Amino acid sequence: MSCETPTLLHLAAKYALWQLCDKLLDLPDSQHACVLRNVDGRTPHQLAAANGHDELAIRLSPQKVSLSAATDLTIINVVTGSC
Repeated sequence: MSCETPTLLHLAAKYALWQLCDKLLDLPDSQHACVLRNVDGRTPHQLAAANGHDELAIRLSPQKVSLSAATDLTIINVVTGSC
């Protein structure tokens, strides 16, 4: 993974990998990946939109992906290297 795609959801959003996005969104606490920003400050929603994947961007929009209780925001950093 790179700094541009710090999570699998970012990678799937960038390349419009719909099935992967759907599988990732089905995982517990996947909503947290939806609000993570990459090195350019973009969320998966914004990455999808920036790459012309408008329908996927809508699917990943904050309105569609509800962030459950924001009290437990323990996020594992999957990026190797310094970003």
